[in-house]
Parts: sequence; C-alpha cells; structure tokens
Amino acid sequence: MQQLSRPARRALLVLHIAVSVSWLGLTLGLLALDVTGYTTDSPDMAGVACRAMKLFGDWLVLPVALVSLVSGLVLSVGTAWGRGSRRREAQSAVARAGRARKSGITGAGVRQGL
Repeated sequence: MQQLSRPARRALLVLHIAVSVSWLGLTLGLLALDVTGYTTDSPDMAGVACRAMKLFGDWLVLPVALVSLVSGLVLSVGTAWGRGSRRREAQSAVARAGRARKSGITGAGVRQGL
C-alpha cells in the first residue's frame, strides 16, 4: 500500500485518537451504569441502568470499536513507522475485537450474571 500524505495521515490520526478516547469514555460510562445497577436497592433504577447499558452496548460500542480498529489498521499500513509492526498491530486488533465483543455481552444485563 502507498504511504499516506501528511494531511491525510494527520486527519486519520486525529480521527483514530478521538474515536479511541470516545471508546474509553463509553466503557467507563458502561462501568458506572453497571455499578449503579448492581448497588442500587431500587428495581426500577436497576432496570433503567440495564436498558441504558443495552442501548449504549448495541448502538455505540461496536461501531466506535470498529472505526478505531479500521483507522488504526490504515495508519499502521499507510505509514513508514507501522510497516514493520504489522504483527503487533494484528495482535492488537484481535484484542480490541475481543474487548468490544466482551463489552457488548457484559452490557446485556446487570443482574443476570453476564
């Protein structure tokens, strides 16, 4: 693959960083909802936390994870620095996909023990 031009690389790098930080924020938000749902005494609050986690897990986490994965892979292949580390990037991509899947499964229910 041809190397990215400097403006394209910078734009892709900004996108990758923004999406990755968004993914981290979503994960922390899911953690806060999980803790709230688990520790509350109100069944209504636990249900709301569960529904919110399902909404975030189904509609936001997977697309954000995939954009982060694709932008990271394009950066690794399209720059001179990433060409030698394809194996490391592939391992990182597999780990990211596993975390995204686990996060989606964990977000399915608060009290069901998933």
